[in-house]
Amino acid sequence: MGKKARAMAKAKAAAGADEPEKSGAPQAKDGEDWGEARSKTGAVTNYQPPKYKDEETQILVNGIDINYHGHHVLTGQTLSLIVGHRYGLVGGNGCGKSTLLNVIGAGEIEVPKRVNLFHLREEVKSSDKSVMEVVLEADTELPRLQAELDALQDRDDQGEDHVATRIDEIFTRMDELEAESAEARAAAILIGLGFDHEMQLRPTSSFSGGWRMRVALAQALFLNPTCLLLDEPTNHLDIEACVWLERYLSRFKGIILMVSHSQDFMNGVCTDIIRMHHAKLDYYAGGYDDYVSTRKEMEVNQMKKREKEQHDIAEIKDFVARFGHGTAKMVRQAQSKQKIIDKMVAEGLTPEIEREANVNFSFPCAGKLPPPLVAFDDVAFKYPKMDKMLYTDVNFGVDLDSKVCLVGPNGAGKTTLIKLMMGDLTPCEGEVKRNQHALVAHFSQHSVDQLDMEMDALAFMQHKFPDEKDLQVHRSWLGRFGISGTIQTQLMGTMSDGQKSRVVLSLMARRQPHLLILDEPTNHLDMESIDELARALNAFEGGVVLISHDMRLIAQVCSQILIADNRTITKFPGDIAAYKKEVAKRVLKTIKQQEQASAPTKQSKPKAAPKAAPKAAKKPEPPKGYSAIGKSAQGGKSAPGGKSVW
Repeated sequence: MGKKARAMAKAKAAAGADEPEKSGAPQAKDGEDWGEARSKTGAVTNYQPPKYKDEETQILVNGIDINYHGHHVLTGQTLSLIVGHRYGLVGGNGCGKSTLLNVIGAGEIEVPKRVNLFHLREEVKSSDKSVMEVVLEADTELPRLQAELDALQDRDDQGEDHVATRIDEIFTRMDELEAESAEARAAAILIGLGFDHEMQLRPTSSFSGGWRMRVALAQALFLNPTCLLLDEPTNHLDIEACVWLERYLSRFKGIILMVSHSQDFMNGVCTDIIRMHHAKLDYYAGGYDDYVSTRKEMEVNQMKKREKEQHDIAEIKDFVARFGHGTAKMVRQAQSKQKIIDKMVAEGLTPEIEREANVNFSFPCAGKLPPPLVAFDDVAFKYPKMDKMLYTDVNFGVDLDSKVCLVGPNGAGKTTLIKLMMGDLTPCEGEVKRNQHALVAHFSQHSVDQLDMEMDALAFMQHKFPDEKDLQVHRSWLGRFGISGTIQTQLMGTMSDGQKSRVVLSLMARRQPHLLILDEPTNHLDMESIDELARALNAFEGGVVLISHDMRLIAQVCSQILIADNRTITKFPGDIAAYKKEVAKRVLKTIKQQEQASAPTKQSKPKAAPKAAPKAAKKPEPPKGYSAIGKSAQGGKSAPGGKSVW
């Protein structure tokens, strides 16, 4: 840490830096009771208080019980998060993944003192401050570190090992924050997330909620916390930004706990997977594909073990039935055999394999129509305040057999193209021809907003289709998309985001369209639902136009890739995997150019020496913890095959 950076930090601390406009976990303010701050999550949380050492960085909490509106999210579980590990949290819609992140982020579960959290929950507030200002002002850690360093250097016991160690840790952390190059670091992050130089200087009030969510993500990455909590971080990102973020997070040195629907993204980022089901947490080493493979192998072994047990029990029961009333000797043998069964039952029989709730997405088509459903002929378009055309020379069509994916950077006009297709906008030049008999169902990123959160799903379906008086018909349509049982009569305001998305998809299917237009439909769906959506779209006998950053869904469904960029629409010659490779090359080239541009300005500066030379600091021992395969976490075990995190 150079003298310049330390001087900057001191000045910032002396000035009393303003609180950042960030979307982190709510913190108790002065005079505010912690209980009141915690109640904001709406969850009731209990656990065994952990006993952390001062230098500890592993989060290890046992006996966690979380109840949310009467739903048992976790019961008697262990949370084990180790520095250097990046965890993907998976589980069905409604199991409580977001609730767990909220509870941790709100401070309702105790973490070590050395662990600072950032929970990405919502977009930054709209204000007159520029995007760059908002990101830079998120850093309040540096002034705190400088104040602690000054206090330690004024002490008389600097020669003590624990004081020397802490001073060294502070210098290391200040180096990590790269105070001298803060603006350049913030700019690199913002460029990676799609903000060019002009956009970085614009006020946040000029951006939509999705773009302000990107600003919040930039804050989180800029702060470089010990533990980063991310709930669907790829939502609102285009493929280019997803590729950049995947590369960035894969190099993150702290703890990441994230919920994501993208298998491809999780494979690139995660070192571990935590499965959340039936109020339990099961830990698996490796990425998402490793998790799937391990689960399948475990289920095969479980099935074989159960079959053997049931076979043995059947044989023993048959022996007891045949000889339990014979001679005294046979009776004794039968009784001995019965004791074997009793012991097996007492020790616990191997349970049946738990299957995910059965869902059967389907989109009926209203029937055949002559092509095209929609056709663009030499279309050009711009909004009234634009100097140049957003689109020129657009020519393509969509038929009943089309399965088209529309890709391209944010701001290229993909949503505008959809509005032209729907007839919500009129082209400035050319013509958009639409089959007047074609029924179109549209899923937008804001479709969930059309739901009445004060109604339950069943009542809402009745409201939308009042001519249908048979309640069972409404139940059946919702049930196809996994909205069944008591969930149908649950207020939609208390549903998970994934369940709300399923209600919208159910409404779309009910209309029996000829054309499905889907703008980021997977944003809140779980993995199983995405696979079922892919199957249903492939079976759909109408046309599909898809905007998505989920590579796996695109690969499963779409036969044609259209690129929206450079003011027109062009057909990509390969599949989505080839497109991602091309994007990755561009992203890597941009990163190298940024590194080369910033290299001349970086000068190696020696660390400022403490006021009194301390003893050589001892290197702290690595934290203990583990990542088990297919078992609930237990404290005090080392990670099998784990890498050093120091």
